[in-house]
Amino acid sequence: MAQLTDKQIDDMNRADLAKACKARGIKHGKLSLMQQRDALKANKDEPKPKEKKVREKGNREPRGKMALAIDLFQKNKDKPRKEIIKLFQEKAKLTKAGSATYYALIQKRLRGGK
Repeated sequence: MAQLTDKQIDDMNRADLAKACKARGIKHGKLSLMQQRDALKANKDEPKPKEKKVREKGNREPRGKMALAIDLFQKNKDKPRKEIIKLFQEKAKLTKAGSATYYALIQKRLRGGK
């Protein structure tokens, strides 16, 4: 989007005005179309490109229920699956299905899977 001229602003429809205002950081929700045009004429400059946040992938520290479940699993490795799932339900406040899922995920993680 390049710098706008007065003619381009005057020829814009409602949707184009809203897009141009949003791109330039002009709060346009309660403005009339005339007020939007005036605001755009006052701020014709090209909007700054938005910076994209880069998210790191890979091993990240588990939080919340997963961290608690991992801790419970490691402390009770010698117990059978049913007992560990029961512990997940009681201590980590997981549902029966959630407990089974966490058990499988933790077991996979500790065996060296992703």
